[in-house]
Amino acid sequence: MLKEAIDLKITPKTVSADAVQKYYDEHIDEFVRPEMRRASQIQLSTEADAKALLPQAKPADMRSFRELARLRSLDEVSKLRGGDLRYFDAKGKPDEAGPSLDPALAKAAFGLKTVGDTSGVIKTDAGFSIVRLSGMRAPHSESVKEAEERIRMRLWREQREAAVDAMLVDLKRELTPTVHPELIDAIVLQPETPTPPNAGLPPGFPHTKPPPVPFPKE
Repeated sequence: MLKEAIDLKITPKTVSADAVQKYYDEHIDEFVRPEMRRASQIQLSTEADAKALLPQAKPADMRSFRELARLRSLDEVSKLRGGDLRYFDAKGKPDEAGPSLDPALAKAAFGLKTVGDTSGVIKTDAGFSIVRLSGMRAPHSESVKEAEERIRMRLWREQREAAVDAMLVDLKRELTPTVHPELIDAIVLQPETPTPPNAGLPPGFPHTKPPPVPFPKE
């Protein structure tokens, strides 16, 4: 039934080019992404405090930098993650849902060259920060032609699933089942007939395996 009603009618090839283009346009972030950076910060209230901490923060390894952020940073959100600001683009737009980053922090992170590099003191709207680069992602760009097959398979699965759900709804509406529990006692199950141990063997074949032949002693 599924084959005749759905699988022969809805295939990856029946997904239209317009549907593929529409999905690509509506989910462009899946296919075109700018360069992303990940950074951590230690936020302090005054420039003097930030400058005083800088000689300790710059040579610190990643673990020590995170500990400094937990102990000294004033940013209540990032300090819980050891100062981690997660990934963001050059404008401060985050890779995940959440508020945008202060443009000064984003500019500082994109000004660093190597993971592990640490900025000087950065003035932000919230105070003064020290920024440590912790990750880099290269930009990614995939055209609709390059992504077409993957999009087509996804849309086909969605269309097929929707068609199956619709068919089940129609079948339940047209063929409403009735239940008769009072008839259950009339059903008698026949006991299963045991299969003889020599079933399928030629006549005269022994029922049991012969004893193993012992190996000769040396």
